[in-house]
Amino acid sequence: MAVCGNLITTVGLNVQRYAHTKATPGTPYTESKLWWVGVGLMILGEVGNFGAYGFAPATLVAPMGAVSVIANAAVASLLLSEEFRRRDLSGSLLIISGGVGLVYFSP
Repeated sequence: MAVCGNLITTVGLNVQRYAHTKATPGTPYTESKLWWVGVGLMILGEVGNFGAYGFAPATLVAPMGAVSVIANAAVASLLLSEEFRRRDLSGSLLIISGGVGLVYFSP
């Protein structure tokens, strides 16, 4: 549940960033429907994160927030055409190995 919540939050954040880049100058971003879709996705994702704390201890749920870092790098490269560099990949692998270690060795 925490992983899905973080993924939804990341997609919402990137939809908001996309709405900012495509907005016409002088128009408030709050008038963009796409921006509000991003806000809704972020709220939905955070509700999922909040719900995950009811099913698992915080020592397992909190480290899963690192999924959003990896997902943000991937979604931003796809949606916003940002470059995914070699150090992004190595950082993602370190995050994954740390998350796996935390889950594996937790009580």
